[in-house]
Formats: sequence, structure tokens, C-alpha cells
Amino acid sequence: MKHRRSIDLTAGADIGYTVSEGSRRSGDYDLYPTLDKLPEWYVLLGWCPRCRRYGHIERRDVRRVLGATALLADIAPHLLCTACHQRRGNKLSMRKLPR
Repeated sequence: MKHRRSIDLTAGADIGYTVSEGSRRSGDYDLYPTLDKLPEWYVLLGWCPRCRRYGHIERRDVRRVLGATALLADIAPHLLCTACHQRRGNKLSMRKLPR
């Protein structure tokens, strides 16, 4: 997503912090249970506990595979780490974009 002055609002893969389970910045799934109710200023991140890598998840890819009414809790079992190719134990995290 780009700002009107061409500033990239979604940071790349090297943000500088590691996404971990139980992080204070992570959003709560109870506020927005489905993908279509999630506001656009939230980004989805996947985290692999095996190699401790994280990556940005595109919403349009999730909509294409699971549909717009998919529960956010159901996205994590479908995640695949692109570095170590692990499917088990991957976590989903929601982050709010900075203003």
C-alpha cells in the first residue's frame, strides 16, 4: 500500500524487529474475527518458530484461497515458511500500520 506521496506504508521483509508469539503489538482476533471485517490499516504477518523468520501476507492471496469471510484463526494452518518449508506451528500476527 502506498501513501499519496509514494511512501511505502508496508515495510519490507527487513523491518528490524522479530515477530514473536504473544507480542504486545499483535492485534486481537476477537475484535475482527474475519478477513472482510479487518480494517485496511492492519497488515497480516506470518511467523515461523523453527527458523524465526517472518513475512508479510497479502490479503488478496488469502481471499483467493480461503475467501473473504475466512476466519483469521483459520489462516495459520495454511501458512508455509518459504525459508525452511515448515507448515506446522506457524503463527499469524496482525499489526497496525504506523500513522
